[in-house]
Amino acid sequence: MKTKKWMGLFLVLSLLALTACGKKGADEAYEGEDGYEGYEITGGYDPLEYVTLGEYKGLATTDVSVSDEELQGELDMLLSDNQKYEDPIEEGEAKDGDTVNINYTGKLNGMAFDGGTAEDQLLELGSGSFIDGFEEQIVGREVGEEFTIDVTFPEDYQEETLKGQAVQFDIKLNYIQGEPMFTEVTDEFVASLEGEEAKTAQEYKDNLRERLSEDKKFGAMENLYAQVVEASTVKDYPSELLEVVRRRLDKSNRKAIEEQNGTTLEEYIEQNSETMSMEDFEKFLEESSKGILGETMIAEAIAKTEDIKITLKEIEEVEREYMEDMEMETKEDLDKFFMDEYGSDSKDFVHDNVLREKVLNFIFDQAKVAEATEEPEATEGTEATEETEGTGEAEATGEPEE
Repeated sequence: MKTKKWMGLFLVLSLLALTACGKKGADEAYEGEDGYEGYEITGGYDPLEYVTLGEYKGLATTDVSVSDEELQGELDMLLSDNQKYEDPIEEGEAKDGDTVNINYTGKLNGMAFDGGTAEDQLLELGSGSFIDGFEEQIVGREVGEEFTIDVTFPEDYQEETLKGQAVQFDIKLNYIQGEPMFTEVTDEFVASLEGEEAKTAQEYKDNLRERLSEDKKFGAMENLYAQVVEASTVKDYPSELLEVVRRRLDKSNRKAIEEQNGTTLEEYIEQNSETMSMEDFEKFLEESSKGILGETMIAEAIAKTEDIKITLKEIEEVEREYMEDMEMETKEDLDKFFMDEYGSDSKDFVHDNVLREKVLNFIFDQAKVAEATEEPEATEGTEATEETEGTGEAEATGEPEE
């Protein structure tokens, strides 16, 4: 179906950026927490007249706590990505398990082939990162030695011209990487991380566990809300709001095309007339606008049912966060950005985002954690096998990686 192509070709703004529909004129003000004026959740319409809600309480969700094993896995990756090493070893033989720095040039029939050359390549000997026979022939070589090895690419190698081919690699062993300075996350290691605010290893671990749990919770909430949307029915759409969403979606896609391709929408469609048409684009706008607005209406229907409201204080706090993240000095700068991008001021945009977050948190708080089920044991003939993926970049360029 051609319409689906638009989802990948065009910029689809966030659900709530599009539906910030200038609500404050239609909303009834109320006295919020701490004496702040608040805003009602609806934009001059009753969402319950348009939406039949599916079940949104007591849904099954996943445990968002972080196990010690999960935490350690993240710490191990942190150590690997930010490791500091002792001075390089510039003499002696390379041993299995060493990480070496090499230059290499691959040759097929005496001619260098594309993607087969690299300098200052780090390689852990014995890791199986490169094709069979490559790493084994570096073991026992002296630092500074230049030598040639013979290897054969596997028959199922991704690059067609190298499948099953016998090739040579001219190699220079530059040095052996020094021993890692850190074997675990310590206070000293945390202090070496650029921009890190944690002062101790324990503080870093606590913060990391919290971040990982928040990530899990975000995924769980999005999954729960997808279930609610699937179970709910949008019977109709407020015509004015639907038109606002459509116009903004149209504007955002036209702007994206112009920025990415330097052409107008019409020119872009003409250049790709074999795969798309203006009719396809209009259909995309219609379907996407209803989907975007419908999800927001469902959130508003839940908020009205459960009397979920937002205070002006909450909105202003998020606005300040946006200003800080976007390095803006004044509220006027923030409003101008949102007006230029989305056709509404920041308060409307933030209102909808805060509302959605509150609704998703409510659904999550009402959910029940499903009990984990044990994986069935593998039986003879059906042993689980580890799925292995090649390093696509290396395979595509002819580097000697498996």
